[in-house]
Amino acid sequence: MWQENTEYLSPQYRNGIKSGITDRSKDIYNDAFLPGRNLLFITVAASFAYQKGVSTIAIGLLSEESHLFPDQTEEFIVNLNFALNSAFGDSFTIITPLISFSKKEVIKLAKKYLLPIEDTYSCHYGKDIYCEKCVACKEIIDSGEKNLFPQFTKGGD
Repeated sequence: MWQENTEYLSPQYRNGIKSGITDRSKDIYNDAFLPGRNLLFITVAASFAYQKGVSTIAIGLLSEESHLFPDQTEEFIVNLNFALNSAFGDSFTIITPLISFSKKEVIKLAKKYLLPIEDTYSCHYGKDIYCEKCVACKEIIDSGEKNLFPQFTKGGD
């Protein structure tokens, strides 16, 4: 399966940066790393935050024990924090409140606190029904809580 719903990415990024998320010739699981994705997301968030006078940015990175990509590490966040502060001439703080949790533990917390986990979206495929093949889907399946996500069972695509 290939990610066809990549409208959140610019055409230049989507067509120029190849990964299993952007290129149908690559595998959605084994080639899932989309270089620069978290860098791009945090840079956009910092630009928005700067204009609003906000100095703290949060990103939902999970435990480094299970990280697959270099832009999911504490080292990446520390280095990016320095870069943002240099680029904006301001003092940003990037927080990673979930960095000590696995996906299974985050799902367990969401369930415990009755958070609307059914309203979240994780699949790299980008369709209404989760693909069950990408990294995000496999983590949910491995958590044993697949039933909490209606995207695994609802009709339509």
